[in-house]
Amino acid sequence: MRTLADLFTDDVRAADERDRVMDPVVDRAKWAAILGAPRRSSETPRTRPVDDTAELVAMVSTASAAAAASRSMSSGAVPKPPRRGHKRADWVNISVAVVAVIAVAAAAAFGAVQVANSTPAASALQSLAADEAELANAEQAIALRVETIEDQIADVRGEADAAVPALAAVEGYVPDRERDAALAAVDTLIARIDAIELPTLAEPYSRPDFDASELSNVAAQIDVVRLRAETLPALTEGTQKAQSEVAAAREEFLAKIGRLGATFPAAAEAEVAANIEAEPVFAEAVIAGAEDVIRVQRAGKIGAAAMLAYPGLVDALREDHARAIEEILSAEEPPAEDPGTWTPGDPVAPTDPEPTDREPTDPEPTDPEPTDPDPDPEPIDPEPIDPEPTNPPELPGDGTLLPGVPSP
Repeated sequence: MRTLADLFTDDVRAADERDRVMDPVVDRAKWAAILGAPRRSSETPRTRPVDDTAELVAMVSTASAAAAASRSMSSGAVPKPPRRGHKRADWVNISVAVVAVIAVAAAAAFGAVQVANSTPAASALQSLAADEAELANAEQAIALRVETIEDQIADVRGEADAAVPALAAVEGYVPDRERDAALAAVDTLIARIDAIELPTLAEPYSRPDFDASELSNVAAQIDVVRLRAETLPALTEGTQKAQSEVAAAREEFLAKIGRLGATFPAAAEAEVAANIEAEPVFAEAVIAGAEDVIRVQRAGKIGAAAMLAYPGLVDALREDHARAIEEILSAEEPPAEDPGTWTPGDPVAPTDPEPTDREPTDPEPTDPEPTDPDPDPEPIDPEPIDPEPTNPPELPGDGTLLPGVPSP
């Protein structure tokens, strides 16, 4: 059960200025209102409820007296309200209230000034100032974009100029077909860059001198600003078109240069295979130089410096290979003997042949003169020769022939 003091808290003192009176009956009533009535057993005696009738009658009497006092204010007697407990001042809220009052006062003063000065010409002048600011910002943005495009064109032209000596330097070190295509791409790039037309910008806007107190003058200048603002979309479109053309021309050029750069690794491998006797450091330098061309071009550049450095690396590889071949050949040849040296004990002392300045001459062939045979040779009659008689060899006494003697 809740008491009247809990329901009517107007006359309750502040919690920091009074000590709470412990009343078990009141505490039990509060807890019962929050948690519900406690269970009662047959052994627990019933407690008598608190009777606040007298207090309620006193509060009603006080309220009636205060109402009667307000009705009798004409008599000059001002009733004092019932005294309440003292409360501390909240300085934070007071400060905020003071600042809010000052802000409201300033806004009211500014509004009063604006209302006092709000003539038609003044209002039109404010509109003109807003249009002029918007026009100046838009024209400045277009001018900055035009400057950016001009810088891009200069950069692309510089890349084209740097590509010409680089492509001339790699002649003979890369396939001629791709190199010739890259040279043609340089000419195409320069022609496309020269054909780009940038929008022509007028002089920056500035307000002319005129009588701003006349509404007609301000209105005429507003028309001038708005007519000039109507040209901004065409200028913006022109700059976007020019920027796109520059980007497209450079991308096409980089694509053709990239095809040439793609041939460098294969060309480097061929050079290393053809100059196998060179030191490994020279072969590694050639391979690294070819990879540098690819790496730079993949980063969006033409790689002119890398292409210029590549021929020197290949020349160094070739020279070292030639040196190694010469050393191999000189090691394989036998040492030449010195004909002018002779040591005692040699069977024959070497003699230097006397140099002769005469040129060897081949003997001229001589044809024998033909001889005519005697047309009428004299016949020769052979004389008959009679054989001389030969005495037979003497036979031994026994009548046998000697060996080797024919029988008569």
